[in-house]
Amino acid sequence: MEEGITYSLEVNGKDTRNSFNYETMSEASEAYAFLSRKFIEHRINNKSSVTSDEELVQLTISDMFIGTFPNNTAPSIVPEDWFNKNIYEEMLEAARDYYEKTNELAAD
Repeated sequence: MEEGITYSLEVNGKDTRNSFNYETMSEASEAYAFLSRKFIEHRINNKSSVTSDEELVQLTISDMFIGTFPNNTAPSIVPEDWFNKNIYEEMLEAARDYYEKTNELAAD
């Protein structure tokens, strides 16, 4: 893997972290927006009502540095949404499908 920054869309829940790496923040943001819209009716809007991380699925984007951490790098602010834990498997499958389709199109 080349040195630089990669952006990971993460679907976290049921004590697992699942990452889908994208080359640009734009690509990761498009995947995030797709999943967020698809599962909007399962979004937890009142996060204070959640008593445990086991009650939710977290959808977020993180950036990861590969190689030497660049000098003068500022932290980024990434989106995060929480969803009802019951949609974990369905969201994970949708994230995989989206990732495979978008990477397949990029390879063509």
